[in-house]
Amino acid sequence: MKPVRKLKQKEEEELLTYIQEQRQNAEQNKQLFLERLGLLFDDIKAWIIDENLQIEQQQIEITEEILGTYTAHQLSISTKTNQKLVEISPIYGFSIVAEGLIGVTGELGKEYIAYLRWGEQTL
Repeated sequence: MKPVRKLKQKEEEELLTYIQEQRQNAEQNKQLFLERLGLLFDDIKAWIIDENLQIEQQQIEITEEILGTYTAHQLSISTKTNQKLVEISPIYGFSIVAEGLIGVTGELGKEYIAYLRWGEQTL
């Protein structure tokens, strides 16, 4: 076997081991994601408190392979005249490169916020 194949096989084995560990810790990881999401939403609310905007928070359902089906909060920010400015929605709490992904959608398009693991690769 060539060295490149050995390296690729080792990386695949490490990835599979990592995914299995995440499945075993799914409930703990889900709660951590929801906690971080709550902290982000609290910060957003604090940032715009004096901006004369409305914030609506609602529950949405998320289904993903590792964490299963669960509910999470979504934020909508609009003007006092009900013109929606932005919607901030959790997309998933687990991926190979991040410990959470949040979508930010507004008139200018859609962007993402990823919670990256410290010391690992970046996007």
